[in-house]
Amino acid sequence: MKLEHPELIPRDADGNIDYQAYIASSEYDFLRQNPHLKDNVCLIGLGGSRAYGTNLPDSDIDLRGIAVNSPDEIMGLTPDFENIVNTATDTTIYSLRKMVDLLTKCNPNTIEILGLEPEQYIYINDTGKEILKNKTAFLSRQAIQSFGGYADAQYNRLEHNLLRNGENDDRKLQMVKKSLEHAIKSLNIMNPKHIIDMKVSVLPHTDAAMSNVVISGTFNEVPIDSLKNMLSAINSIQRDYGNINKRNDKKDEFHLNKHMMHLIRLYLMGIDLNTTGSIITKRVNEHDLLMSIRNGEFTVGDGAHVRDEFFEMLHDIQEKYIYSVEHTVLPETYDKEAVYELVRKTNIRILLKYQDK
Repeated sequence: MKLEHPELIPRDADGNIDYQAYIASSEYDFLRQNPHLKDNVCLIGLGGSRAYGTNLPDSDIDLRGIAVNSPDEIMGLTPDFENIVNTATDTTIYSLRKMVDLLTKCNPNTIEILGLEPEQYIYINDTGKEILKNKTAFLSRQAIQSFGGYADAQYNRLEHNLLRNGENDDRKLQMVKKSLEHAIKSLNIMNPKHIIDMKVSVLPHTDAAMSNVVISGTFNEVPIDSLKNMLSAINSIQRDYGNINKRNDKKDEFHLNKHMMHLIRLYLMGIDLNTTGSIITKRVNEHDLLMSIRNGEFTVGDGAHVRDEFFEMLHDIQEKYIYSVEHTVLPETYDKEAVYELVRKTNIRILLKYQDK
């Protein structure tokens, strides 16, 4: 929820937002009245910039949570509600079944709920504590594809927006080249058994047609799925950059800086996952760096251009991310036994409670 009047928000003696009192307001009555939520909610935590520790005083309050499934849903009599979204308060509560599915896929937007600081959880019961106790059971090398793919998409969006803001055609072709190189490298990391040896070049033509960017190389006995993924990535990049014809849809400085900050944060979180197997959502150690990016220290002029220092830092962090992928400590697959046991115990407890009524 947007804090239009931060001074009216309930706070504790230290001046921090009293989230318990905040969600007790009428705006959050849906948490107590929606039949899928009410007594079923087992965990609610901060989301967005307040979860990352990169918020401003008037930043939105985003909440994310989990609610256990009802007996009818567990028994298959009614469909899984999957999630409840309240746009007025920027709140999303996932069903346990849906959340487990997303967590085992290491979805970047949901896995961060497992890595909050203790004070960032607004509500948590015994079931919620069990989920957090087993948080590492959800992790696997699926995170490489999930985080890598999400970061690649964010990176391409950043360069796409810069081009729309007026970068020249030569810059456009170099960005296409770098995006293609990064995509091929990422795909090879995710499929180390079937390396696709490709080189991207920009031909020295006088015009700036997309056809000036060429790929050469060789590959042998590559599974069709891997080849399909590579061609899909190339097609996506070509389509995105090829559609950059208009320059009247500028991305304002505030949102560009915020986008740049989250791109760096995403890579840093991925590096932690790969090197230590830890989910660290609140970026305490990198707080000053991330805020400097958000506050515009790496953009120039009207925010339509980014300083070269940012791209130097970004490429350095990308290399560190790739190194962390190559030496990841994450297991091949998530701990199915632990996850199944967590869900089984939770569902049995719900059904027994229902039987006792």
